[in-house]
Amino acid sequence: MEALDRLIASSKRLKAWRTSGVSEDVIADAERVLGVVFPTSYRSWLATYGTGYLDGYELQGLFDTKPSERDPSDVLSGDVVFTTQLNRQSGDPLHLIELVSYEGDEVYYLDLSRGVGGEAPVVCRDATAPAHLKVDAQTFEAFLRKRLQESHP
Repeated sequence: MEALDRLIASSKRLKAWRTSGVSEDVIADAERVLGVVFPTSYRSWLATYGTGYLDGYELQGLFDTKPSERDPSDVLSGDVVFTTQLNRQSGDPLHLIELVSYEGDEVYYLDLSRGVGGEAPVVCRDATAPAHLKVDAQTFEAFLRKRLQESHP
């Protein structure tokens, strides 16, 4: 993750909201609330950065307050628990955890149904074929590397 940290620090495409992430207690609480286990590289992102912006779009993460202790009426843009719960109410399956949505044209998710060895692939749902999920990267870390190393869309 050290090389990724350098890539993040030098990137103009990704802006972390904080320089320190959230605690293990907050991450574990988010997992309990959602009934999932986050992949290792995504947990590392949460612990190091918390949340941020990728190409000006919210990269879903966590804030300092445990999800189970929040006011349920709070709207928390950029929060993976809030976004996942909204998506589930709209019919998304339990195993998809939204990472970033480019105005609904492309939505990237962690697909926890395909997890192997503590990791899970990042899949993309394109507006032109919403029923089809295409694997974009094998891990969250690989997804970030790919986004940060490619030409700006």
